[in-house]
Amino acid sequence: MDYKKLLFITTSALLMTGCVSTSAPTTHNEFMKEVDQATGFTKATLHKTNTDVNVNYATALSNIRKQVRYCIPDKSVEYGVVGSMMPNTTVTTYKTSVNRVSSRKTQVTFRAHDSNMLMQPDDGFIIFAADITKVGAHKTHIKAASGFTVKNLHEAIIGWSKGSKSCYGIAGKS
Repeated sequence: MDYKKLLFITTSALLMTGCVSTSAPTTHNEFMKEVDQATGFTKATLHKTNTDVNVNYATALSNIRKQVRYCIPDKSVEYGVVGSMMPNTTVTTYKTSVNRVSSRKTQVTFRAHDSNMLMQPDDGFIIFAADITKVGAHKTHIKAASGFTVKNLHEAIIGWSKGSKSCYGIAGKS
C-alpha cells in the first residue's frame, strides 16, 4: 500500500473524529482562559502560580525584560537519531514577548516552534504565559501558567521580578 495514502487516510479519520485537535490557543488571553477552564488530565498536566511580590510594578517589569532578553534563547538545535536510526536535527525557535496592555497590567508570553512538528500555530505553541499586575505602590501580582515541563520559568519570572540575575537553568545558563 502507498504510505502517503495511508498517512492521508489516517490523519483525515483522526481529524474527523476529533482525536487530533488542530486548534491551540494562539493568543495570551486564549491560553490563560483555557488554563482557567482546564479539567481532568489537562488540568493535571498544568503548572500554575499565583503570588504577590513586594516589588514596585515598574521595577519588576524592568527586571523581567532584562532577564528575558539575556536568559531566553532565540533558538536551540538538537541532534539525534529517530526511530529508524536515521540522523535527525530539530530546531526549536523561541519567541518571547513582554506586552504592556494597560498601566496596571503586562502580559509575558513564551512560544516555541519545533521544526519537526506538524499542525502547530505559525508562531509556535505558547509554552508559558504570565500576567504581571500592579497591586499597590510596592506590590506586584504574578499569575503564571505552563505545562509541567517548564516549571523553572515560574521560579524564574518571580525571581526576575525581584531583581535576580539567575537564569534558573534555562538554556543551560545558571
